[in-house]
Amino acid sequence: MALPKEVVIIMTTPTTVRAGLSALLMVALGFLPGVSAASPPSATGHGSLMVNGNIRTFTFSAIQHHDGKVKGQADLHIKATGVTIRMDIDCLNFVAPNRVVVSGMVKKSSVANIEGLTGTFAALDNETKAGPKDKRGGTKDSKKPPDELSQLAVGGLSCQFPFSFGTIPLEHGKIEVRPEEKRKPK
Repeated sequence: MALPKEVVIIMTTPTTVRAGLSALLMVALGFLPGVSAASPPSATGHGSLMVNGNIRTFTFSAIQHHDGKVKGQADLHIKATGVTIRMDIDCLNFVAPNRVVVSGMVKKSSVANIEGLTGTFAALDNETKAGPKDKRGGTKDSKKPPDELSQLAVGGLSCQFPFSFGTIPLEHGKIEVRPEEKRKPK
């Protein structure tokens, strides 16, 4: 568990005592009411997929904080055309344990007139707790299907509204969809 930037621990003599107290504090925080050690909802991914015979590379990362706000970023590059798009993600919608719809504002793009518009896409993680498990990571020769990503829809609604784009299997890469994990009582 990482401490907030506002917390500064000064290590002087005796450092062993302070290090022990710091470790005890971090462990204790997990057991205080209102402080959860469960992982926050998040989705990440990177890789490439083939769309209409063209390779597209992507990377994205988004996390939903305890106050409900979503922060993240996504980048897309279409090699054949040189198109690049960068988004600030502000919405995650977990529509299944292993599927998420993501949206946010296009901040920078090589495509004219789309900056400031909302971009939306869906991601499917085929290796979640709800999905089939395979240690090989979803390559074409593995037993489980590869993770999947939809095309980016620009100018549409946020991720909270119905999104009907299908997903495309990744050529390479990985997507991880992690809905909020409920902490089990002890």
